[in-house]
Amino acid sequence: DRFRKLGAVAFRQVPVTDADVAAALAALKGGAAPEGVGRPGLLPGALGLTEARAVDARFGPGFFARIAALPQGEWTGPVDSAFGRHLVQVTELRPGALPPLAQIRAAVERRKRHPGGRAPRDRVVVRLTISRDGLVTEMKVLHSSGRRSHDRAALQAVTRAGRLPRAPEALTRPSYRFDLPIVFS
Repeated sequence: DRFRKLGAVAFRQVPVTDADVAAALAALKGGAAPEGVGRPGLLPGALGLTEARAVDARFGPGFFARIAALPQGEWTGPVDSAFGRHLVQVTELRPGALPPLAQIRAAVERRKRHPGGRAPRDRVVVRLTISRDGLVTEMKVLHSSGRRSHDRAALQAVTRAGRLPRAPEALTRPSYRFDLPIVFS
């Protein structure tokens, strides 16, 4: 979690009811001021660049992911939140980012143990599939060092690393694949 780069979004929103969605959306697209459209609400009408967790804390779980998928600059909706329905205009979006492979490598390298032997330098490439939560769901030796002890030590280093940095909220695939070179010297 400490390596995760969260996405952030800036947006404007107008609370609406099912009955006034079409009229409110047409008014906003026609240039009407958001303050004069929709129904009164307790949430702010505009939020500056705000990280995913803070958006979800204010509007309810999953709200960030729903609005991060919207086009920038146009009023769209309705989008459901824990407080009802909203018309939303995304004004800025900073997508989340997977931790750089170097950070994943560092987590594994800290747990690497040299299996011994006299090889001056052995290299193993491990293919990892990591869930959004940072769990390793699949690992295999993609390119062997030619020494089973070194291949096994590379897989054990990944296992000892445990949970890896999780994917940011803005990345929606269920898992991500990395090819991680591990060098024993």
